[in-house]
Order: sequence, then C-alpha cells, then structure tokens
Amino acid sequence: MAKRYQELGVDIISTAVPRLFPLNDGDILNHLSRIAESTSLPFLLQDFNPGGPTIGAQFIQSLNINHPNFAYVKLEEPLFVNKLIAIRDLVGDRVGVLEGWGGYYMLELIPHGLCGVMPGVALIEPLNRIFRLAKAGEMTTAMTQMGQLLPFINYSLQNLELLLQIEKRLLAQRGIIEHATVRASTYTPSEAELAYSDLLIEHVLKAIPGS
Repeated sequence: MAKRYQELGVDIISTAVPRLFPLNDGDILNHLSRIAESTSLPFLLQDFNPGGPTIGAQFIQSLNINHPNFAYVKLEEPLFVNKLIAIRDLVGDRVGVLEGWGGYYMLELIPHGLCGVMPGVALIEPLNRIFRLAKAGEMTTAMTQMGQLLPFINYSLQNLELLLQIEKRLLAQRGIIEHATVRASTYTPSEAELAYSDLLIEHVLKAIPGS
C-alpha cells in the first residue's frame, strides 16, 4: 500500500502501531521497518494505546537510525512532556513530535519542542492560530484562546464515537460538509447530549473567524 500511495503522488506515508494484540518492541520494530523501507517518502508513525504504554525515546531513535525517512511520530497521551524531552535529547530534529488528542495537551508541550498538532478537521484554524501564538512566546493570549475551545474538546473526547458525532455537527454548521451523517454502528447521543453539544458548537463558532 505504501508503494502504491507513493506512485499516486502522496507527500508522506502514515501508519499506526498495531495495538489490537500485545506485541513486544522487537516485533513492532520489525513490522514498522518493513513499511519504512518500502518507500523513500517521509514516514509518519502514530501510536495511540489507551491504558497501555506507547513507544519511547529509545524505540524512536532505533527506528530513525535504521530508517532516516522516519520523520514524524504522533503521540496522544497525558503527561508525556518528559517523554518529549527525552525524544528531543536523543534524536533532536530528525524526528518531529506531533500531538493528537484534539490538541488537548499542546500548550504544555510546545515550549519543549513539539513540532505540530494533528487534530480533527473542525478546529484546524483556531488550533493553528493558538499554536503559532504559543510558538511566538505569546502564551497568555494562547491560553486565553485555548480556553474558548477546551469545553468542546473536553466534552467530545469522553467517547470517540461521540467525538465523531459532534465534530460532524460542527463541520456541517460551518458548511464544510453537507450532512452530519455517521455510520450505523455508532454511539447515539441523547437529546440532552445533543443539546449540550450544540451549545458547545455555538461557543466554538465564535472563536473561528468567518463562521
């Protein structure tokens, strides 16, 4: 698949650490090496493992030494500032560290070398603005603006299926998609949950210019 996507002209290959079954670091490294060596494109690795450990600095260094095109890692876990510092100490700028989880932890991580955030589509513009403010040292303004988004982010991340429901409702209100339809296998919010979701969406729209 990586080779096929490269032929189609993509700029980067992205994959996730397989976490359905427990694997040791050696097996994971072997699996990812096969993907990294199949392409000359930059390689982005996501590791999301709720309730369990994610890859650490030594693992990231080993994969990068063997495959210099391993250029980015996306982590989304609480309290990973010390892991970020350890990664930066070992690999410097050779592997950029991205934060997921809706940008929830980015303000504590940016001063220690976080290179970017990979949120859902709905909040790209305000999170990008906040990220740039924090990178420029304007942390007070960044925190104030982040405060406008945190109730929405915090509520939606309680349940990943709820997140899909709410984000699609926000995207539909912004005119980015036509319908907020989700697949049949999903969490169905109650009327009370939808009412609060719409209140949060109304609050977020005030933080997005042109909405």
